Formats: sequence, structure tokens, C-alpha cells
Amino acid sequence: MLSAFCIFSAKCALRLFGEDGAEDSGEVVRLGSRARALCPLGGPQRHRQQQNKAEYSVVADSVKSNGTAVMATLESTINKLKLTIVSLDDSTLRFSSSQIESKWAIFITKCGSKLLLNYKPFRIDVLVKDEIVVSINSANKLMYEHFRKKDEGTEKEAGEGFWDETFKTFHDSKPYGSSSVGMDISFIGYKYTYGLPEHGSSFALRTTTLPGMDPYRLYNMDVFEYELNTEMGLYGSVPYVAAVNKNRAIGMLWLNAAETWVDVNSSTADKVNSQFR
Repeated sequence: MLSAFCIFSAKCALRLFGEDGAEDSGEVVRLGSRARALCPLGGPQRHRQQQNKAEYSVVADSVKSNGTAVMATLESTINKLKLTIVSLDDSTLRFSSSQIESKWAIFITKCGSKLLLNYKPFRIDVLVKDEIVVSINSANKLMYEHFRKKDEGTEKEAGEGFWDETFKTFHDSKPYGSSSVGMDISFIGYKYTYGLPEHGSSFALRTTTLPGMDPYRLYNMDVFEYELNTEMGLYGSVPYVAAVNKNRAIGMLWLNAAETWVDVNSSTADKVNSQFR
């Protein structure tokens, strides 16, 4: 069993990369049968399709560790990003030893768990008792839309909603283009995942990668009516996912206050894959 998430957010306030900034969507939101039509899906579609995919790798000589954090540089043909993995006060990821090689690095925590950083392609695996429980970017879905200048005649190539969005009489321009971040996170050994409140859907998160389905939407709202069995946002927005099996429980927080979309894909291979964007 595998649960995988693909996450994509409209603007980045993500501590993982230490980058931020994007334009507010200026979007007006309604519920009911019109909700799907009023929610721009240009960004999520770009993350789902990833036509201009940039494969990130870790610059080997940039990997540094100080016992409580790992710092490195991620590089692609498009841009460079800063990677920081910080341990918590409860020793969840406090490192007692490390081994940095030319193609990978492994960090062992005080409680015996391990963090494996693969350089090319970039991937992070978290192991408990030598079993992988979380894998980050295993599907190579990391995508970071950086600011850029608009070249005349390239609007159609960039895709719908990349440079501007329109709703009724409201027009929102994006002088530096769309700015979003996305990544896939896999929970291995978990059949179902829970969280991402609030939605008028089932307790266990449903697979959203089937034809005709939209990703879960996280967007703060105040509504009095809603449709059942839909991925559209409802009331609060908490980008938190939890998974439980007979041996352990695990959770993940996507630290981004921007509008976020989450694809969920559960399989029988003991893995849940999710993509946030």
C-alpha cells in the first residue's frame, strides 16, 4: 500500500527552500455547482502535466551538516534552490552521525532513524528500523516557477492563467508570470491518509488522479452550503496529512499559507503518493 501526494501552491512561503513571493490571485470564490468553473486550474494543470520538466539534483560539494541541520544546493537547467533540512527539539531528526559521499549522504538520528539524501536525481528518504517510511520527490515532481520577464508572442506557449487571470469584470495581471511550487511526497506502508481539512468528502482521502477528478483544494472560506463528495475547499484550510498503520503514525505539514492543491494516489503497493502544489 502506498499513499502519494502531489502538492502545488500558488505562492511559496516554504521554509524548505527559503524562497517566497508571488501575486495574489484576486479570485472570487463561490460554492455549489459553479465552484469548479470559478476555480482557475491553470497552475495545477501545469504541475500535473509538467511539459517543461526540470530535474533537480544536489550539488555534491554543497552538502553541509552541523548536527541539527543539513544544508545543500539544488540545481536544474532552469534555476538553483536552497535546501535546508532542520531537526526538531524533540530529536525527531537530530543527527548523531553522518556520512557524506559523492553520490549520496546519510544522516543517522539519535533515535536510530536515518535520512538518506540522494543527489541525482534529488530525493530524500526517511528510514525507521531500516525501512523507508517517507520518500520525498521519488516521482521527480519538484517544480518551482520562478519570476521571469514576458516575451511578446509567447502567451499561448506559457499556458492559460500564466500571465493573467480574469473572472467576470476582475482582471489580475502577473507581471513576472505565475509563481508556484510543487512536490511529491510518498508515505510507504500506509494504505490511507487523512487530513487536509476541510472538505465535504470522506474521512480517508480519496484518490484524485482518476480521469475527471480534481485535486483537493485548500483555500480559506466562509460558506453556509456545500456539495457532497467534492474536492473543493470548505471553511478552514490546514495543509496537514496524517497516516497510520499498526506499527507507527506519521504526519506531514506543508508550511505554506497560499492557496494549495493536493493530488492523492493510493495504491495496493503499501504506498500513498501525494503531490502538493
